[in-house]
Parts: sequence; structure tokens; C-alpha cells
Amino acid sequence: MRVLFNATSTIKGGGAQRSASFVRELHRDPRGHEWCFAYSPAQADAISKIADQFRTELFEERPSRSRQARRGLQDLERAFQPHAVYTLGGPAYVRFSAPHLMGVADGWVTHSTLTAYRTLPFPVEWVKMAGASLYKVPWLRCADAWVIQTLSARRCLHRRLRIPLSKIAVVPNTCASIYLDEPTQNVSESPATGPLQILCFAAPYYHKRLEMVPRVACELRRSVPHLGFRFVMTLPMDSMIWQTILREAAQLRVTPYIENRGPVAHHDGPQLYRECQASFLPTVLETFSASYPEAMAMCLPIVTTDLDFARDVCGDAALYFRPGDVHQAAAHLIRALTDSQRRSELVQAGQQRLRSLPTAQRQYYHQVDLLEALVEGRFEQVAEGSLPTT
Repeated sequence: MRVLFNATSTIKGGGAQRSASFVRELHRDPRGHEWCFAYSPAQADAISKIADQFRTELFEERPSRSRQARRGLQDLERAFQPHAVYTLGGPAYVRFSAPHLMGVADGWVTHSTLTAYRTLPFPVEWVKMAGASLYKVPWLRCADAWVIQTLSARRCLHRRLRIPLSKIAVVPNTCASIYLDEPTQNVSESPATGPLQILCFAAPYYHKRLEMVPRVACELRRSVPHLGFRFVMTLPMDSMIWQTILREAAQLRVTPYIENRGPVAHHDGPQLYRECQASFLPTVLETFSASYPEAMAMCLPIVTTDLDFARDVCGDAALYFRPGDVHQAAAHLIRALTDSQRRSELVQAGQQRLRSLPTAQRQYYHQVDLLEALVEGRFEQVAEGSLPTT
């Protein structure tokens, strides 16, 4: 079977990590298929490892913004004549002739809420996001089958885009193998000296709700003045969100309780988790955040927002607070940091939850199984038979 792997719209974040993981596993086992890769500059390093084994084509511009890129994808399909096309992160902005499996991981389209929109700082941002989401809808429907990462996102994709559930498969995400390979003993122990560190491992997106960190720090200081703690963040120093956090921290006099390490390289992630004692994710919109299984793998208790996407991934492995509720967030952090029994229960639940998620290899095999089933006309049976039970 010939497969065109389309990652031209995957430019950063979790999508780039999923693409790199797929390519690594395919390099080990191409399953006897012939592959052609259309990719963006974000995947250049990963793709370079297989460039001598498969056909590859770099797209400098995104199809969402370039008619030339869209024509290039259509020309590539005509030249390669694939039996199937797999778009890792839709939409593709192209109507392919071959059977098309599209990955969807855009929470703004599938399950955004008024709470998420309220995180955007200006009304013009609301309008732009709503317009972009509406524009994507007809393009997201341009496929023959779809794959998504959680059951809750599957239900939302079905409701909002009116796609039959039988056409939507679920392939849960997981954390990178560098986290699974890490020794976990003593990872979550309190430091011998220095403050307890609370990790906010997130990029500077407004829906991550990171601007509430200074207020949570202020509440922690008020509630337990004897507790030594520090929030550790991973934001670009020049980002607007970090500048907002700095200003509010100064006003609340909690600047010493917040440290920004700047963006952290993928391979340095495990070391950062080792230095911390809890994971704090106040996000209000995700499809699947890899930060959840990363924290589980590194034995950190999780405190996060009480929303469907978080419970779908974390289950009993997290303490949940109402979106934007500073007092409840602080109370749960105190419990995660100081209640040894509850902390142990969360870590153990995280380890159990992690075992229910697929390995990177299993993810890859599942996606290829779906492509084969799509070509052979048995997609619905394979998709339904492999749905997660949790």
C-alpha cells in the first residue's frame, strides 16, 4: 500500500511531537508499505532520518495560507498515486482523491466554550478565533474518516460537525518515550532544601489560563505563610502572557514565588519534572495535553481544571478545581504538596492511568491499522472495536 503522510499544517507543539513520534516508529517498522511525506519545516529534523528511505517533500508555506501549497499537495498526490492519505492534524485544505484519514486536535473547533473565549484578551481576538474556527469546519469535513485523541472530543466532533460516530476512531495520545524510560523512584519526594516547586509546563496560549498563577501564589502565601514554594514556568521571556504575569506578581508582591525558565527543549523535559513536586495546569481548553501523562510518568501529583477533557485523560490521578477558582486551586495545591497520603494516592493512580495509555509504538500501529482498514472498507469495524473503555 502507498500512503501519503500529510503533516504540512503541523508547525509546533503537540502536533510536531506526534509527527516526530510517528516518523520514529515508521523508521523502525514501515509495515511493508511505501510512504511519501509532505511536511513543514517543524518536522525537518525527524524527516531527515528517513529521507533516504522514502520520498519526502518540504512545504515552506502552510496550505491554510497558500494556494500554491494546496496545488503542491494535489500535484504530489497525482504523482505518487497513494492508496490512502493520512493528514496528521487537519484540516488539510485539500480535497484528496484517495481515501483520506484526517486527524483532528483543534479544541477551538470541536469543544470550545464561552469560558475559553473569555481567556482571549480583546474582542477582536474573539472575532478572529470564531471566524477561523468557522472557516475550518467545511475543510475538516473533507475526509472519509477521522481520528481523534479522546472519547469526549469524539462526541464533540460528532455533535458540532455532524460526522457519524462510526467514522471517528480514537487513538489516545501519550507522553514521549524519554519520560517512560525515566526511573521513577524518589522523583516526587520533597527536596532536601529549598522551596517546593510547582511546575506549569505550558506554552504561552491564553486558554492555558497561566495569568492566574500570581493570584494562586498570593492565596498560597496567605493560607500557609510557613510553606516555602515556587511556581516554575516555561514561557518565552518576551511573551505578552509572561509580561502580564510579571506585572500582576509585582502588584501582589509575589514575584519571588514565580520563576520562568523560558522554553525548555524536549529532551530536557524529564530533568525539569525531577526538580518539581507538583504539576499545575489551569488550562480551560485542550484535546489532549501531553503534560498530563508526563507528570504521571514522573510521579508528580496533578492539579488541574475540572473540565471533561482533563477528567477524560486524568481520571482519579488529579485534583480538580473550578475554572478560574483561585481559592480552590490553592487549596488543592496545598493538599498535593503537604498531604503525603493523598499525594501517594494521586501518584499511584497516575501510574495506573499511564498503563492504560498506548505506547508510541502501539499508537503508530493503531494508526496504520486504521489506514489499512479504510482502504479495505472495514474502517467502522476496526474503529469501533478499539475504542477506549475509560
